[in-house]
Amino acid sequence: MSLHISTQELDEQNLSYEEFFRVIHVILKHETMYLRQLHPSKSINDIESYPIIIIEKVLKITSTLYTVVNANKDYIVSNIIIRSLADVISSLILIYSKSNDDLKLLRHYLFIMDGLQGRINNLPSDLKYDGKIKKEEFEALSQQIESARDNYKGAYSCAEEEIKKLSIYESKKNIIDHLISKRNWRFKELSESPGTYKWTELYTYAELPLDSEFFSLLSEYVHGLSTSNLIVDSDNETFEPILSIASSLMGKVHEFIHHIYADDIPLIKESMISALYDDNLPLHYVESIASEYIKTIND
Repeated sequence: MSLHISTQELDEQNLSYEEFFRVIHVILKHETMYLRQLHPSKSINDIESYPIIIIEKVLKITSTLYTVVNANKDYIVSNIIIRSLADVISSLILIYSKSNDDLKLLRHYLFIMDGLQGRINNLPSDLKYDGKIKKEEFEALSQQIESARDNYKGAYSCAEEEIKKLSIYESKKNIIDHLISKRNWRFKELSESPGTYKWTELYTYAELPLDSEFFSLLSEYVHGLSTSNLIVDSDNETFEPILSIASSLMGKVHEFIHHIYADDIPLIKESMISALYDDNLPLHYVESIASEYIKTIND
């Protein structure tokens, strides 16, 4: 049996759970779009623009979530997506919210290296022709795999070299070399015993909107355990908590943007507000945002 739970904040703004999800998603989309214009680089060496790549991924994930909820009514996949969002957003906050540039760069490049090593590990290392495809296709595939491996290794070496250029490297060489060997971007502190944040600890560190154990419990859906076999009603009310949690997670990203791109927000705000009218949002809500912005300018 489904149950609708009203919330004072949404009732005051005359918004449904779905409308509020769309509002925060559209606001985040426009902020990201205009920030991308100010920071167009997608290089791994541009620490100012790289977080935008991750935020753009968050927007793709939340857009998919909306389709899964609204069109497919798939409760299982919705929970899997929520877990994925929690992982991505807590990583984003850990790596890029620190003011210490060297520490931020260290985590950033270790994060890059960890991802690259995962790709390298998943490339087959000993391909043998078995006659199941054409020989020329096999040779082209082999060449493509080797080219990808070389590219990943090159980027991996580049990231490692950048770490060794940091001003903290010489004084913390042994510690950082150990972090490099483990690609440990989730380290707790820069010491002889750096430790590693578990995901539950990372959710707490990032101050995500629910108890950290909640997001870990969603692994039951990820791994197909017994909970994911339960029959769930496909009523709209069933998905209200999903949309509420996703909206709160996007709110954390919005908070993050206004923290690390604080100097850019005044430059994009006017364009962003006017763009909201083009996204079929609840008109009364857009007008309230616009009136608040106009009041800010007048003040």
